[in-house]
Amino acid sequence: MRRSEILIGKWLGLTFVLLAYAAVVSGLEMAVVDLVSGFLPPNPAAIVAYLFAEGALLLTLTLAFSTRLSAMATGVIAIALFGSAWLAEVVSVLGTNLNISAMRTVGQVAKYVLPTEGLWHGTTYYLEPSSFVAQELAGSQGKAKPFFSQAPPSAGYLVWAAVWFLLVLGISPVSFQRREL
Repeated sequence: MRRSEILIGKWLGLTFVLLAYAAVVSGLEMAVVDLVSGFLPPNPAAIVAYLFAEGALLLTLTLAFSTRLSAMATGVIAIALFGSAWLAEVVSVLGTNLNISAMRTVGQVAKYVLPTEGLWHGTTYYLEPSSFVAQELAGSQGKAKPFFSQAPPSAGYLVWAAVWFLLVLGISPVSFQRREL
């Protein structure tokens, strides 16, 4: 068996577990919310898809790091990058509200360096009822909000996230092949 087959097999297995987890947990959560409040999100399939995509990106990045680093270092780096991407979005929102372009730019750049935060905005957009989105857009007066998504990610951004994903996934077997065991 080649190293690349082991790596891709591991990735496929973990991806399947991630997909099952995202679907089951999201379904249970939506069922409980519907039972308690009577609210069902407008597009549950999109929520699961975006949530799964975000997890798959992190899984793929972690797997790529694991071809060179120990498991502990890989986990720490992946969590730190994920947290940094989230923090960059908070900085961007502050920059928008305070009209500081450098702070806004931090969030925009971070969305492309690690696309998880952009995909998370897709999840939150599809969790929001359309009446809430309209109400927020009417009353926002140009202010950004960290937990509100006024639109899903653009098609161009989704293409970039897919390209990013494929690049990192493609680098992993090459990196693992060149590693001494």
